[in-house]
Amino acid sequence: MKSWWRTTKPIDDDSNEDDTTVMGTSTVAFPSLSSLEIKDCPLTSMPLYPSLDGRLELVNTSLRPLKQTMKMNMNAKTPSSSTSSLPLSKLKFFLVDNIEGLDTHTLDECLQLLTGLEGLEIRDCKNVDLEGMQWEHLINLPTLSLATFPNLTSLPEWIQHLINLQRLSLVDFPNLTSLPDEMHCLTNLQRLNIREVPQLDIDADWYKIAHIPSVTHFDGPGFF
Repeated sequence: MKSWWRTTKPIDDDSNEDDTTVMGTSTVAFPSLSSLEIKDCPLTSMPLYPSLDGRLELVNTSLRPLKQTMKMNMNAKTPSSSTSSLPLSKLKFFLVDNIEGLDTHTLDECLQLLTGLEGLEIRDCKNVDLEGMQWEHLINLPTLSLATFPNLTSLPEWIQHLINLQRLSLVDFPNLTSLPDEMHCLTNLQRLNIREVPQLDIDADWYKIAHIPSVTHFDGPGFF
């Protein structure tokens, strides 16, 4: 299924990718939806989800509804608007996995809106450059999981600035060879999970993470 409704133009017509008008109704939205999971579904037209305050999980699906929801937020953002009243600002957990077209800039724009975020998971996003991401809006994030970045040889420098981080998971980094010295800056980190990082010599890097109460290092497949 690609569309929630019968649309007024072909689904594959991308002449206005962010258009939120469907069958003459603009910005149709779920008014009370708390959490949403879309997995393995090429849905490009659906009611938007500005009121989410629980979980949003997007796995192998279209970026378009998310961009449309973000556009609602941008249109609503006025000098008199309070941050807490803006769509997606109360979302607690956000997962993106293999979203075609999701790039660094779009992800940054989205994360800037998620001011109440408590957990972020980024998996297999081929056009996202972790090193180039903006970190300022993640400074209060307690939980971060990063997975399947085959070209990354080192963690982004901005991780050292996430001083409120309590849990960090790293999964499927085949070319990651070492952890940054700045890991000691993460004084609130309680748990570090490392899986499928075959080039990492955890013993050599132990002095960087010895302050973390719980460290799990496992080479088998799977996600935390």
